[in-house]
Amino acid sequence: MAGLKDGIFVEKLGSFLQKKLEEAHQTNNKSLIHIIESQYLIDSREGDNTPENNRRHYEAETFPLFEGKPLKGLERLYRRSIAVEPTTICAAHCRWCLRSNYDKLNLRVEDLELIARFIGSGERKDNVREVLITGGDPFMVVDRLKILIDLIIQYAPQIRVIRVGTRIPLQDPPRINKELIRAITPRNGVSIEMATQVNHIDELFPESRDALKRINEAGVRIYNQTVVLKDFNDEANILIELFNELRYLNIECHYLFHCIPLIGMAHFRTSVDTGLRLTKEVVHSGEISGRAKPLYTALTDIGKISFYEGTIIKREQNRILLQSNFSLKDRLKWNPDWEVPDTVELDEKGNMCVWYLDTNDD
Repeated sequence: MAGLKDGIFVEKLGSFLQKKLEEAHQTNNKSLIHIIESQYLIDSREGDNTPENNRRHYEAETFPLFEGKPLKGLERLYRRSIAVEPTTICAAHCRWCLRSNYDKLNLRVEDLELIARFIGSGERKDNVREVLITGGDPFMVVDRLKILIDLIIQYAPQIRVIRVGTRIPLQDPPRINKELIRAITPRNGVSIEMATQVNHIDELFPESRDALKRINEAGVRIYNQTVVLKDFNDEANILIELFNELRYLNIECHYLFHCIPLIGMAHFRTSVDTGLRLTKEVVHSGEISGRAKPLYTALTDIGKISFYEGTIIKREQNRILLQSNFSLKDRLKWNPDWEVPDTVELDEKGNMCVWYLDTNDD
């Protein structure tokens, strides 16, 4: 992540994926070639002039001074959770990266300790119960990941769950070694969960399956978030096969995301209605377990909004207005630095509605 050069997200394909791609070409495995190249190699369409112009999935940084020092790498949109970004380095660059426009960041141990003390103080002590360690990819900095988890346990004892977001099991599974497993093993009564993103069953290489199994055996709960990508996995049978396999691997199917309107992503995006149709076809198919049915969700300027009856309250050309239950008043209580996007409207209860860019399936 944070890999911009001359306004273009730098292409990065690690040695593991490079080897898999070479093997796919040698065996003429067209499906696997497509799976790797479309996710990680630059597409000329990324430079097309399209309505997708968001630089980020949302702006949620909080920049408080704590003990007279500025805090870096913190995001907060929700009352009960805080996100920490110890690094913006990744093993490979997903072309639809949520944080490709973030500034480069590598936190020091003293930064991590300050964050942990911040999480365990003030109103956070009463409200925050979960920490999401994201990035970049925290599995790229195992030493700091372990230190951060230990510091959170030490200074913020109210935290019940620590979640770690990573794609390393798919992008570079040899990194899942004993040192990393020790770093994420649950301890002191705190649950450790790992969020990953599998978008197609062919990403589950034998090495990836083994890595996921060892993480599971360490007592770490694994959940998955899949993005609907046009001409990649936007067919019900592909998603059904994926969700069934994740279920067998003891991985929870959490979100099915609509691809967000970031710059350069137009060729990946289906319409919201296509995602709704796919979700209906998948969850009502009778072919997957009820435990493997994800929530169809959009990442909007104000946070995640899942699609239920009444979520879409207005359509206007290529935009839809989505209803949230996020109170603006409360949001500003726990993140006073948050700037209200110009896509927001307030309903009669003071909850935020947000305009979200849709697209056509042409």
